[in-house]
Amino acid sequence: MNRKLLIVENDSEIFNEVEHAMEEHGLECIQATTMQKAIKLLAKEEVVFIGINADNIVYLPFLDVMRDMDIVPISVFTSNHDINEQLEATKKGVDHYTPLPHNKKICCDLIVMWVEMFQRTVNKIQEGFGQNKSNNKIKVMFHNDILVYPNYHRVFFQNNIIDLTPKEYEVLYLLISEPKRVFSYEQILKKVWGYEYAGNDDALLWNVIKRLRKKLEIDGNKTSYIKNVNRFGYSFE
Repeated sequence: MNRKLLIVENDSEIFNEVEHAMEEHGLECIQATTMQKAIKLLAKEEVVFIGINADNIVYLPFLDVMRDMDIVPISVFTSNHDINEQLEATKKGVDHYTPLPHNKKICCDLIVMWVEMFQRTVNKIQEGFGQNKSNNKIKVMFHNDILVYPNYHRVFFQNNIIDLTPKEYEVLYLLISEPKRVFSYEQILKKVWGYEYAGNDDALLWNVIKRLRKKLEIDGNKTSYIKNVNRFGYSFE
């Protein structure tokens, strides 16, 4: 089975060059054009390296999520070195913050070297403990442009972190955990607020749903992911 590299790059020409060079080393490349897509891929793919082109990717808000998901090397390549950005990226778990070489071969040689170093470390760990690398993945939930990261109660929408109150987060988490399922008002109130439904609680839930819909608007479009179903409850579509 080929070892896989996750390359976060939205320029197909650059990705194709890297992919071709990596094939010579028996390494398979998979492409993500945004960090959000990269996290979705990381949730289901086993990779040995993550490379990010910082010149055209918004990446800093997603780094700690990505680092918690896997122990593989994360390398950021940039042609605009910024010491403050490097410090922040390092704090969030980046292993290498590297000036982008003009020579693509040098870039690829660096990647191969880091992959081999990581593989040797993993092999030593496996030999020492007599067990394989853990395959447990940190839980990440996603639906279209929405990504929910339960470990930090953090929600990304269209590549941005959205600020939610605790109750807004809990309602969203409940609905997105089972898309298309209709949760009754009673079920939502009991699970989120912890008490039995009373008829005068409608306004409480309605206000939370109203704020969530506003925060999840697409470029001002009023179309909502959260649907009111026959005055019975809500579902996430």
